[in-house]
Amino acid sequence: MNTIQAYVNGEWIAVASGTGTGKTFGAAGLILWHLACWRDSVTVTVATKEDQMAKGVWREIARLWPAFQRAFPQAELTHLRIRMEPARGDAWAAWAVTAKVGANEASATGVQGLHAERLLILVDETPGVPQAIMTALVNTAT
Repeated sequence: MNTIQAYVNGEWIAVASGTGTGKTFGAAGLILWHLACWRDSVTVTVATKEDQMAKGVWREIARLWPAFQRAFPQAELTHLRIRMEPARGDAWAAWAVTAKVGANEASATGVQGLHAERLLILVDETPGVPQAIMTALVNTAT
């Protein structure tokens, strides 16, 4: 089964492979596909550093943006954020979150409270993400 089909089936997905194999491009495509397929869906990209996201998946999103915007001319791409209908704010959107962990937090409060009927959480460079952040994301998704 491929990664996209696993996502459609509601499965958790982890992609491990070498550098330059297309993971970042695939993630950008998945984010845009998720927004295109499900009205009022929310996608959140999570990493420990903003520049990591800006130079990775969000740069790939920017490269794909002209073709995406032809299908969704009202959509707006700003720094690390997409709003499909800007007047509705983040009701149908994607954005980046830099995750921090407070002292003694077992579950990082900074990434809790994400809700949508169709919620996609994409964690970039997962091995560098503290366990408290992963715990919070798992708790959010269950």
